[in-house]
Amino acid sequence: RIDGPAGFWPGVVGWHGTSVDEEGTLQVAAHEYEGALLRCYQNGGGGWSAVSVGPSGSGYDPQLRTRAGRTYILHRTIAAWSSGPLRLASGPASGPWLLEDAIPAAPVGECSMAAGVSGALHLVYVRGDRTGLLYRRRDTAGVWTEEPITEAGAPRASAVAVDSTGGVFVVWHESAKGELWFAQKTGGVWTPELLHRHSGGNLGADCSIAWGNGLHVAYRNTVQNDL
Repeated sequence: RIDGPAGFWPGVVGWHGTSVDEEGTLQVAAHEYEGALLRCYQNGGGGWSAVSVGPSGSGYDPQLRTRAGRTYILHRTIAAWSSGPLRLASGPASGPWLLEDAIPAAPVGECSMAAGVSGALHLVYVRGDRTGLLYRRRDTAGVWTEEPITEAGAPRASAVAVDSTGGVFVVWHESAKGELWFAQKTGGVWTPELLHRHSGGNLGADCSIAWGNGLHVAYRNTVQNDL
């Protein structure tokens, strides 16, 4: 529970995301049901402070990343919370915040985000019709580029990680086939690689990847109820 002065947490909080910056400060991005607001909470110096990030109707399913003194919050709007375009809020945690379209085309399926050491953002998302997996990058000047990772199969969920040299690594489920896939970009080309296949079918829709002295992947197997 996050405590604070009266009125600090005025509404019921739903979706939220957390991150820790390079100085060890914890930040929380949360959607507040009352007013449908997106807020950023920061615990620095032993106390919590709150800043409104997005207008009414924003903040569904937020993902929060911090890098190079800036905070990035990827989120959906209330009008398109399940499959609509994604928006990005960026700025210092205390504001002011810049709001922009991160993935303007709809429908958009599951999406994941990572921040590189330079401050570049890396997004991986599933097309809303599940016909492919795409990679989208925002450089430090705010310019977006996009390219397909794979247009085969029917991906369900994905996760992305970035190493200290800027290398990008992706995992995703081909849930109907019971397969977990991995890809990295080498020489300008994405090379998919099958990591695991379960003969029992659906693996579920959860997976994650992290970099820290090597790559680490976690995923859920709903057939055997394993993690």
